[in-house]
Amino acid sequence: MRAASFWLVGHDADVLGPEEVALLLALPRAPTRLRPDRYAKSAACVRNRILQTMHAKGYIEQRCYVHACGQPVPSMLHPRPYKIPHLCQWIRSMQPGVDSGRVFVNVGLQAYIERVAQVERGTMAAVMVVDTHNQEVIAYLGSSDRMSEEDKGYVDYIQAKRSPGSVLKPFIYAMAMDRGLIDAHTRVCDKRRVFSGYMPGNFDQRTRSTVSIKEALRLSLNTPVVYLCDVVGAEEFVEVLRGTGAVIEFVGEPSLSIALGGCGTTLASLVFLYTCFNHDGVCHPIKYADGVTFGLCNTVMAPMTAKAIKNILMHKELADGGNVAIKTGTSHGQRDGWCLGVDGRFVVGVWVGCHSGRRVEGLVGACQALTILERVFAYLPRFDYVCSDDSVCPHTVLNIEHQERLLSVDKGQLRIDHPQDQSVFVCTPGACKISVVVRGLEAQTPMFTIDDQVEELEVCSEGEYMWRPKAVGIHTISVLDGFGGRDAVQVCVVDS
Repeated sequence: MRAASFWLVGHDADVLGPEEVALLLALPRAPTRLRPDRYAKSAACVRNRILQTMHAKGYIEQRCYVHACGQPVPSMLHPRPYKIPHLCQWIRSMQPGVDSGRVFVNVGLQAYIERVAQVERGTMAAVMVVDTHNQEVIAYLGSSDRMSEEDKGYVDYIQAKRSPGSVLKPFIYAMAMDRGLIDAHTRVCDKRRVFSGYMPGNFDQRTRSTVSIKEALRLSLNTPVVYLCDVVGAEEFVEVLRGTGAVIEFVGEPSLSIALGGCGTTLASLVFLYTCFNHDGVCHPIKYADGVTFGLCNTVMAPMTAKAIKNILMHKELADGGNVAIKTGTSHGQRDGWCLGVDGRFVVGVWVGCHSGRRVEGLVGACQALTILERVFAYLPRFDYVCSDDSVCPHTVLNIEHQERLLSVDKGQLRIDHPQDQSVFVCTPGACKISVVVRGLEAQTPMFTIDDQVEELEVCSEGEYMWRPKAVGIHTISVLDGFGGRDAVQVCVVDS
């Protein structure tokens, strides 16, 4: 009855008038012959006979009966409503067979996002907006082109598991702040180093010596956050996130790569986690519809830590002057671009990528996804967040031992004196030798790796070795001693 009501008269069955009820009762007798858009006279005749019966049995009054008989039958059928299909499908999958009641989607915002969230052919975009005042999902765009067969527009990319890139980094910094290891101005080293055989590099392939935690998070540097993940523990980090009900999946045991996106999660989980920045570090369930929620109520970080992290992320002013905390991310191989934004009330999450997970040339979260996020915030009412002093969180007592370890690469004994980091050599690969001078070995035999592959270098004298490059391009030379000392440099070999 409800579907027929939408199809025939364009609104819900709860508000049908007597003439509409009579018409719906008439149709099953001869659905084709009594279609009002084709045979209006026949449909009106049968409808009026049913109204006469309803009046005779006292279901409607004389005045109502006369009025209903004088109403024309619909001259056209209404197309089936096709709004927020991905959200409706998700709600039904969470509560099969249950009428979930009303959703909280803002119709104007949803229509606006469907217009502005357009990306190049071969890629898709997904957008989700939560009003943290009441934790309601007010916009849900599962794919930017739901009719596209080629790009699998029918897939709900808000619930699809993808690599999150750098967007989980704020939560690692938050855990370190809660433990008293760092504050916003703690100095850390951004020189490449090895963590149990894992040597992360920055997205731009540059190193920056020592930087503050504020700079490290804003620039999304990799070495500092991997070190902090190592200190707080990848397992404990995953446990905190999963304690909120967020989707965090990986193969085997948690590893340090999770700090750089080495796991699977969903846009819905990320938006849910970022709502904690507007609730003093506590995640509260988000509401898809009446009686349909996602997530658990759990503390992710201390209130002052949430303020400090949000202050750090609030460094990009939007085109309209809005004050929004923003974190972008790009997964390994440029397969996924992310952007999460938080102002004083709303959390907006954007994903851009390809359904197959292939590399998308030029895909960067700080470009395509950020552009869509800025457009969404331009539509939303302004709720600017007022930054507070982030110099030192009141609850934080800096742990000097860990602060020294954060800088240990610069202070350590072991170092590569030659070649210098970012050096360029013009030579013929395979026919030339490059001197590698190492200091601080203390009569040990070091282990060298070239591009993460162990390689034995020719010994020339104490602390000096010869490396014969095998190919042109950028190479990473790393040295490790028996006491855990490590150092690494990057060089570029150009064919002569």
